[in-house]
Amino acid sequence: MPPKDALKESKAIVLLPCFIDSKPGLNLLERIGGETSKRFLAALLLKKEFPQKPLFIIGAGNRGGLGASYLQELAEKLGFKDVFALDEAHDTITSAKVAKKYLAGKSFILVTAAYHLPRAVFLFRKEGLSPIPYPAYRLVKPHKDFTLRDLWPRPLNLFYLDLAVHEYLGLAFYHLIDHIPF
Repeated sequence: MPPKDALKESKAIVLLPCFIDSKPGLNLLERIGGETSKRFLAALLLKKEFPQKPLFIIGAGNRGGLGASYLQELAEKLGFKDVFALDEAHDTITSAKVAKKYLAGKSFILVTAAYHLPRAVFLFRKEGLSPIPYPAYRLVKPHKDFTLRDLWPRPLNLFYLDLAVHEYLGLAFYHLIDHIPF
């Protein structure tokens, strides 16, 4: 976790949620999954601790979706104020570009999953921003005893593998394009 002083000195909280369903007819809770719920709750806990800081929810809808707006509505129903929905981003790099419009020159707390933070921080810093990484949760639990069962193929392990491959390929891609002249 970041030092408490850095959190206090930051000017805002930025949430990068996962996909949020924009299909018609769903209620607010049906639109969000476990991944987004964990990130959203972490951001709301920070907002409760630092009520003076605005909370920016960036993206997470499918093309043309209103992912951030759905979370803003839910936050407001829970009594939170100064929550802003920025729906125009559909991926992490666009989220960084959108955040730059509002947070250039300001430090802010960047809330997402721990596995997503290296790529997100890299892209936000590349835009000249000053994120303070804040892991909403970790997939790897400390002090877990390793057993042979952990090597057995299970759907959950395939899910974790998919997340890891996605993040490592994304990091490699963005580092590579830094070195390719266009």
